[in-house]
Amino acid sequence: MGVHYVNATLIGETVDIKKPQAVMYEATPDGAMQLNRGRIHHHQGAGVAGQPAVQLQQRANRYGLPPFYELHVWAWKMNPRGAFADMNPTVTCEHHAAK
Repeated sequence: MGVHYVNATLIGETVDIKKPQAVMYEATPDGAMQLNRGRIHHHQGAGVAGQPAVQLQQRANRYGLPPFYELHVWAWKMNPRGAFADMNPTVTCEHHAAK
């Protein structure tokens, strides 16, 4: 899944697809962190930008946020399962120091 960074100040009723509320990084063999995808959080299940919501995160989520739907956008790394797929089989935590 990579390392997640969430900007909770961007989470609300309005979604700006140019400002993902969360971004994910993957550690490279040299220890650098490479951006691989963004994630959009929203409170309606209809979807964003013509894409269906991928998954509902219930109240007891690891981010401490109210329930939300999420949509992954693989904008910086190709995902063989598709640009909006939840998981990417090519992402690894192999090089992350805290594994």
